[in-house]
Amino acid sequence: MRPVAILILLAITAFLSLLVGSGCDDLTTEINNNTFFDSTLGEDCLRCHSDDDNAIKQPKGQWVNSRHASGDLIEAHVVLNTKDRQTNVCGPQCHTSEGFIAFTGSGSTTQQPAPSAIDCFTCHMPHTGVYGSWQLDTLRGLESPAILSGNFDYDMGSSNMCVTCHQAAKIPTITAGTLTIDLDTLGADGPHSGTQAHMMIGQGGFRFAAGAVNNSHASVATQDGCMKCHFGVGVGYSYGEHTFRLEDDLSGEQYLGNCNISGCHLGSPLTDFDGRPIQDTIRMLSDSLAKLMVAANILTGDDEDSTEYYIDSTVSGDAARILFNYLFVKQDGSRGAHNAKYARTLLQESVQRWDSLPNAFFTA
Repeated sequence: MRPVAILILLAITAFLSLLVGSGCDDLTTEINNNTFFDSTLGEDCLRCHSDDDNAIKQPKGQWVNSRHASGDLIEAHVVLNTKDRQTNVCGPQCHTSEGFIAFTGSGSTTQQPAPSAIDCFTCHMPHTGVYGSWQLDTLRGLESPAILSGNFDYDMGSSNMCVTCHQAAKIPTITAGTLTIDLDTLGADGPHSGTQAHMMIGQGGFRFAAGAVNNSHASVATQDGCMKCHFGVGVGYSYGEHTFRLEDDLSGEQYLGNCNISGCHLGSPLTDFDGRPIQDTIRMLSDSLAKLMVAANILTGDDEDSTEYYIDSTVSGDAARILFNYLFVKQDGSRGAHNAKYARTLLQESVQRWDSLPNAFFTA
């Protein structure tokens, strides 16, 4: 080919490159670093980025209706990018996208200079993998098993990523020889508002009697744990899938499709998440403990969900265990649904132990 023709070809190639920009359709050769336009290179990208495909649009619409997407996650419950009194790092680690990525990547809990809300790519790495087989289900920090606080193993498939944050942030050691515990060491909300992982495996609470408690939901351990119920097949943007909701806030309709299946509740189908007698028992025991601890000046009784306690105080070891069990069950947030037998056991043993204690244990 003549030199003039080569120059013309290179000029056309450069012009086309300017038109299409850099991206999936650009190929830079390893030999001479020339960039050529190849319309076949971007075909795999079209699974997500085509004009008509809902692979991204549908989950994003559902995500808007999830609590993860709420600005309150950043602003309402933590001071962003600061450590709380129990030296946890809830702000950067679990309440910001950049902090979660840093933590799952290297264990870093460094404060982020420009934190943003959790989004799709907080959890997903869609462009990670071998070319031609990129997947949307490549998740960050997916270890097997996941190690929870207190050194407990949690191994339930893809939900191993969820429990990076959905676990009790602090499980204090209250030994038999401990007379008092400073509630300040528990932090502002005790075990933290996310004890779901510990509840699922039936670990982390304080037992006052011997004997194991069977996990009510042991069968989901081989079916991705949390995801088995909370992901499911959604209905529009209302509940299921990336909303992770099990109830439509507007209509009150509950998603029970993953409950009433073989091996779970098919023989006696659920019609209401709160409809089981064992959950009535859990509510009764929880209410009883709340009244006892308000009377003993441990709980303040000033908040709607009865979980606020006097932080700058100390209580006896057993009373501290009882308070922790009470908060552990309340802050799981499922009203016993995640592991009803374990929740009931913790509360029953706590009530029985409270009745055997000689006084109110409160020390100013």
